[in-house]
Amino acid sequence: MLLKARQILTILILLTLAACAPVKSTPMTDGPSPAVSPTQVYPLSTSSSEPIKTPTTVPSSTPIKQNTPLPPATLTPLPAPSGQPLAEMQISYLKMFDANTGWAIYSPPFIRPENSQVLRTTNGIQTWNDITPPISENTSVIRTAYFIDANTAIVVSTHSHLPQSTATDVFFWHTVNGGQTWQLGETLTTEIPDFYPDKLAFIDQQQGWMLGESDSGMSNMSVYFFATQDGGIHWEKVYDSNEHLSDIDTLWIKGFYPYSEHLTFVSGNDGFFSDGRLFASQDGGTSWTFRSLNPPDDLPDLECKTSNCKYLDTASAPRYTSPQDGVLIRRVYLNSETTMDVFVYYPNTKNRLPLPVGQYLYYTHDGGQTWIPKSSPALIGTVYFSDARLGWMLGKNESDPQAPTILYQTTDGGDAWFQITADCPLPLGSAIQFIDEQTGFAFSPFSTSDFYLDFNARLITGRQSSLLFVTNDGGYSWEKIEPQVIP
Repeated sequence: MLLKARQILTILILLTLAACAPVKSTPMTDGPSPAVSPTQVYPLSTSSSEPIKTPTTVPSSTPIKQNTPLPPATLTPLPAPSGQPLAEMQISYLKMFDANTGWAIYSPPFIRPENSQVLRTTNGIQTWNDITPPISENTSVIRTAYFIDANTAIVVSTHSHLPQSTATDVFFWHTVNGGQTWQLGETLTTEIPDFYPDKLAFIDQQQGWMLGESDSGMSNMSVYFFATQDGGIHWEKVYDSNEHLSDIDTLWIKGFYPYSEHLTFVSGNDGFFSDGRLFASQDGGTSWTFRSLNPPDDLPDLECKTSNCKYLDTASAPRYTSPQDGVLIRRVYLNSETTMDVFVYYPNTKNRLPLPVGQYLYYTHDGGQTWIPKSSPALIGTVYFSDARLGWMLGKNESDPQAPTILYQTTDGGDAWFQITADCPLPLGSAIQFIDEQTGFAFSPFSTSDFYLDFNARLITGRQSSLLFVTNDGGYSWEKIEPQVIP
């Protein structure tokens, strides 16, 4: 009897433990992806250390469709930070919305963002929470993400059916509560071979675009645009290079492009795309036309329409601080066999470009109808404007990798620039953003850092570090941060 009683007691204890054990979500399996309801919601396995308020209103000039509401999630306090920086992972993208709150992508360095993590912080850039959507490692990998505001984000992952077929499933993960829960939108399945979602662009919480690419051979990548009207739940293809081969201006991604973004939209209709040349759309990305840029007064030879021009140039997609005000970069190189080879075949060439002979900033104050060129304070570098007048440029005028990188500032919209740091610790090519006149952040994007390696020793020696920086005095001094990630 005693033995039987012990057996019964053991069974009761096991049943009690089983009832208290957490329930694990079922991972995706290999093979065809399951059909998923666009309103299916996945709570995150860990929560941020502070409660997150979901915004109740969204500024927009057009009516906004409401998403299916997400159920509330119970937050569990996280332990005090104790993790260490991961040497094999680096911040590949950063977007801060105030001094404490922001998002980041944490990726293996110098490759596409496979095996990336989505991070969020409410305590500044020192400590981050891993809030990656519940993506199965066996069937899907993160490709790109867009952070709309402090609580709203879209993450794109894909699953390839190779070698069984050329089909690719594209998944859209959406959160409006800082990653506490993720809503999985409608799966987009495409038969485009080697399809790769590259970038997202949104003008509000509902309306956005996705740029996709696929290899077309001869160093050309076909361009695809998909549009959403409901915050990434449903998507519709609006442009395909292969369906516009007879157009005068067919979009391709090819050759040398030293900038981090190919596209931007300023309204539901008006957008810009660049592959080194600037194109504009006035119908939401359905059709595109080439937009010429007037040459600067001190370099009229840029207006060359022959095959034997003195200069070759490349222009970035613009960045806007308002629907009217934007800026883009135009770099100019002396034409040579080496320069032409890089422009056409990069990155499949071992040739490297010299320092540009000129760099110009083009400004618009009418939404991109007209562009006004002004001299840049540096021959090569990156620029950030917080509004139409206040901006910073990180650049160099010397090709010597040991020469210091200089930080400039303008307070009059680029008419005049003044030097604020003669030897800035930021690596050349760093992406800078300021949330106010004093507080700013910087990181080195993997996608473009290779273009600056020849001119900056800091990039060469800092390849294994996080290259994440913060300033609290308008850029006069910068502190390097090694981020800690809490699983």
